[in-house]
Amino acid sequence: ARAMLAAFHFRPIEPAAATSFFRRNHYKAAAKSGDAVYGLVEHEELVAAVRLAPRVCKELGELRFLRSLCVDRVRRRRGLATRLLRDATSTDEALPFFCFACAELDRLYRKAGFIEADEHALPGWLGDRFASVAAQQQRKARCLRLMTLRF
Repeated sequence: ARAMLAAFHFRPIEPAAATSFFRRNHYKAAAKSGDAVYGLVEHEELVAAVRLAPRVCKELGELRFLRSLCVDRVRRRRGLATRLLRDATSTDEALPFFCFACAELDRLYRKAGFIEADEHALPGWLGDRFASVAAQQQRKARCLRLMTLRF
């Protein structure tokens, strides 16, 4: 598996390229100019992308909020998302990372070093936002988890 992953190169990518990639893979996400956007590239083809939104809050200072993660449909379940998450979170090793993850992706995030966080231990705006989004997802019969790295 390591040899296979070595063929993929991690690099920053332009938000427009990420948005096009998301669209090709049927994601509604759009990367914005202030986002930190990274991808895995194989033979100059983008095969996975992650969008990290910078946030600043008075309680934690600067942090990164994982907004979008996508792997090309034909390359899923090969460890690419885990590799991309590890590489992307290592670019800002001093910062905490947060994401709202569907329960079925719990294993993926844990393999990348994330742990489940208690929404009540977070700054108000982040805990409030999670509660709101989790309630929306629950109405759709989806379970959402608040995951964090370095919090």
